[in-house]
Amino acid sequence: MADALSVVPAAVLRNLADKLYEKRKNAALEVEGIVKQLAANGEHDKITAVINLLTTEFTYSPQANHRKGGLIGLAAATVGLTTDAAQHLEEIVPPVLNSFSDQDSRVRYYACEALYNIAKVVRGDFIIFFNQIFDVLCKLSADSDANVQSAAHLLDRLVKDIVTESDQFSIEEFIPLLRERMNVLNPYVRQFLVGWITVLDSVPDIDMLGFLPDFLDGLFNMLSDSSHEIRQQADSALSEFLQEIKNSPSVDYGRMAEILVQRAGSPDEFTRLTAITWINEFVKLGGDQLVPYYADILGAILPCISDKEEKIRVVACETNEELRAIKADPTESFDVGAILSISRRQLSSEWEATRIEALHWISTLLNRHRTEVLAFLNDIFESLLKALSDPSDEVVLVVLDVHACIAKDPQHFHQLVVFLVQNFQLDNSLLEKRGALIIRRLCVLLNAERVYRELSTILEGESDSDFASIMVQALNLILLTSSELSEIRYLLKQSLVNPAGKDLYIALYASWCHSPMAIISLCFIAQTYQHASVVIQSLVEEDINPKFLVQLDKLIHLLETPIFAYLRLQQSAAFKILKTRLKAVPSYSFNGMQSKRVPSGDSYQFLHHMSNGSQIIEDGDLAKDGGSSNNGINFDARLQQFQQMQHLHRMHFKAQTKSLNNSTPLPKGYKNPTLMRFLVAQSMDPDKAAKMFVQWQKWRASLVPNGFISESEVVDELETRKVFLQDLSQDKYPVMLIQTNKHFPAEDQNQFKKFVVYLLDKTIASAFKGREIGNEKLIGVIDLQSISYRNIDARGLITGFQFLQAYYPERLAKCYILHMPWFFVSVWRLVSRFLEKATLEKIVIVSNEDERKEFIREVGEEVLPEEYGGRAKLVAIQDVEVTPMENGPTN
Repeated sequence: MADALSVVPAAVLRNLADKLYEKRKNAALEVEGIVKQLAANGEHDKITAVINLLTTEFTYSPQANHRKGGLIGLAAATVGLTTDAAQHLEEIVPPVLNSFSDQDSRVRYYACEALYNIAKVVRGDFIIFFNQIFDVLCKLSADSDANVQSAAHLLDRLVKDIVTESDQFSIEEFIPLLRERMNVLNPYVRQFLVGWITVLDSVPDIDMLGFLPDFLDGLFNMLSDSSHEIRQQADSALSEFLQEIKNSPSVDYGRMAEILVQRAGSPDEFTRLTAITWINEFVKLGGDQLVPYYADILGAILPCISDKEEKIRVVACETNEELRAIKADPTESFDVGAILSISRRQLSSEWEATRIEALHWISTLLNRHRTEVLAFLNDIFESLLKALSDPSDEVVLVVLDVHACIAKDPQHFHQLVVFLVQNFQLDNSLLEKRGALIIRRLCVLLNAERVYRELSTILEGESDSDFASIMVQALNLILLTSSELSEIRYLLKQSLVNPAGKDLYIALYASWCHSPMAIISLCFIAQTYQHASVVIQSLVEEDINPKFLVQLDKLIHLLETPIFAYLRLQQSAAFKILKTRLKAVPSYSFNGMQSKRVPSGDSYQFLHHMSNGSQIIEDGDLAKDGGSSNNGINFDARLQQFQQMQHLHRMHFKAQTKSLNNSTPLPKGYKNPTLMRFLVAQSMDPDKAAKMFVQWQKWRASLVPNGFISESEVVDELETRKVFLQDLSQDKYPVMLIQTNKHFPAEDQNQFKKFVVYLLDKTIASAFKGREIGNEKLIGVIDLQSISYRNIDARGLITGFQFLQAYYPERLAKCYILHMPWFFVSVWRLVSRFLEKATLEKIVIVSNEDERKEFIREVGEEVLPEEYGGRAKLVAIQDVEVTPMENGPTN
């Protein structure tokens, strides 16, 4: 300190701390001259003393003017040192860098100016401080003072020039700092970072491409920045890197692939498009390097195939095809199981195109790596079966192709048919909606006769006779009407002359016994008319029930179709004319043909002896001389088989009826209309209706132990006054109206469930006239006008409709949805998946003027509030008084 004071005059030191800039500047020039003289004399100890003086007494001073003077002095000292400055940088630069965090913006400005002058002097020697300088520049780029930002920008340009011309810059030491800073969200800092990445990438000696995985994610993150300029700069940098990748022989695709996969799922469209474009190029260029990442890449591509942005869809589809075209070997890190897992997961996607491509991938793997795929069959089989219930026919067709590919082996074929029957049994709607499509497609893919024989074998031993009957009726209808099964029909027509036809007839007969109409149809196809007559005569009076009559009606309609045209020939005028004319022809004119009646049991058959020795029986049977006219078919045994099966069905029906009467007696106050609602809801199946009734009783006892929900239990939901109860509609149904813009998703789900019960109970009870009959219904009106995203409650909607389906069967007469906004369409699509067909058919989305008029007409102007085109006033449900019931709770 003493050496410095002896070298630097007190007046200079005093002016260096002056508040006037001119005095500080002149003092700095004095310091420059002093240091220059000391350097010329080689007195570096004194120079060090001067630098220490400027540092401790000035740059670290609590006085702002002292700090400013110290910074100017250090810059002047560096200028004075010129070529000798490098050996003193360790003493000069740290206090300057420290000043960048000064609270006084003017001090920060002078720090920028000082460092700029220092850098101009030392140039390349400056590189040893690069990371620290980069760090402070990064912070100053977002400085609150515009002058400081401007000064930092000038300093930044100089540092860039120094780095680009230096051979001492270490990219390895810099990358960790860059990677850390890439997550900053400040727009000024982001511009600063992209600028540096671009500059460093332009330097031939700096391999930024090799370190691209370290900051690639940060660049992609900037693509979704709110600033257009930043997005543009990031995109430009990424485009340049992608071009370099195309031209580079050695690239680390693996690490970058992981980043791209994540970014392909970004909510930002531009980010997704850029990521999927990169993935597309990687698939083309990456080769074997990408094999371990195929599953992850596929997981990113499949959702993008259904993207709302067309450009993304196009690139994703192209990438998908490129990826599928690559034939990798499982021994080369190609994970079949991982790809199957991704495909299976995407089968539950809400987008049809994605589900279809997922299935195509499973099909591709089956064709290329069948053994490996079958090893994972248990993991994917259930998902493939669920896909058969997909709402899209195209998806169902593709999944059937996959099933057919799996079922090439006998054991897998049997497993497929067994699981298919089980799924039809568990999900009646699957059989109803998709049964024909599934069976017909499998018949095309796997041989129709083989499929029908296997189904018949399984159904023959089916213990659930109701299901077996329904399934056989469905199979019979397909057999009669589908063009894909024409060969089977032709073969069955040969049952009396062809061994193969006979075997098929007998194979189907065993299970067709579950349905009288199916057996009769089978006999008609096989032209065993006399046996059909015997079967019809064997039906006893107790077989004639509503189900039987429905099936009979269907059969009569089928007889009018082209498939049975040959049965109706004798009804035509042409036949009658032909018959009349043939009667006029002498019998000897039929060369070699003789006619005679032959006994056949208790009746007679009319035989025509042909010249070739064959006999044509009137009912269509054909036989050879001396042989059996039935081609070895034991019709007595077949009849006995049919009668035994029908006896089992009658016993099963009686047992069901008895079980329903004994196990689920109606509580006091419940009459037949109540039970009828449960029967209708379960398609008149007594067993299922009984189970549903018992489940309802248990649910009611658990959730509504007092028999009703009091208003005190749902006060939070009622206080919003969002539900209104109007008078009775034209059809005498109470009208409940919900204004959803007053509704918010419930935090207490149990209270919300009680609120739903309160609403439904009170609405239904408003239709009572002192006593519940059991068949009362209601009309619901859901008004979506003026709703926002905060009002959307898919879970609440699903709960309400599921309660109606499970615990209030056949209570809903109609539900009108008004003013549905565009953003609610996807919500409704989700909710609809949880609704049964019968419920969906009762829901009307009012979307035009004609539908609005029909809505007003059906509900009634006297009932509808003025806001909805009526003449009534809105009445909150809690303000409505309901006459107490004389008997029984509501359901």
